[in-house]
Amino acid sequence: MWIIKVGGSLQDSAYLQPWLDAIVMHGAGRLVVVPGGGRFADAVREAQRRFGFDDSEAHRRAVLAMEEYAAVLHERAPRLIPAHTAGEIRAVLKDGGVPLWLPYSMVSGNAALPAGWEVTSDSLALWLAQELGLAGLILVKSLAVDGERPLEDLAASGVIDGHFPQLFTKQPVRLAWYAAEDAARLPELLD
Repeated sequence: MWIIKVGGSLQDSAYLQPWLDAIVMHGAGRLVVVPGGGRFADAVREAQRRFGFDDSEAHRRAVLAMEEYAAVLHERAPRLIPAHTAGEIRAVLKDGGVPLWLPYSMVSGNAALPAGWEVTSDSLALWLAQELGLAGLILVKSLAVDGERPLEDLAASGVIDGHFPQLFTKQPVRLAWYAAEDAARLPELLD
């Protein structure tokens, strides 16, 4: 089983629906969807600049932004089943569904995760894969990513967040990188 993090950068893209269709068609009992933050997280960044709240509050709001993007994903793919907890995720997988993670209840106040911009949906997806003991993490990005590059380089260039390499080192999982236009390749990974 895999976590698949669907980047918020796909929100307004023509590539989002093919990904959702592929996930629903091939992911039953095998995939857990983690939403990015997209425009909702960008709105939190702008609000922080405007109103000056601290990074901890920004992190809390950004996690809620992920839930807003999850609502968009659910609207476009109603067969995704919202799940808040590890138990709910496991139950959906066991029943042959595709859980759509709503992260707030598991992440809010979790001392194991820094509460700041160094932890975005990428690290949260990795953390969830580690927590659930899943085979790996699929990261769907708007652009192709050279998966052979060191994670520290990817973090330095903004492809992933700054906490991701450290979290990965603690408990590595298999990583698969997909560009926005690669939805048709999902079945070959899962098979």
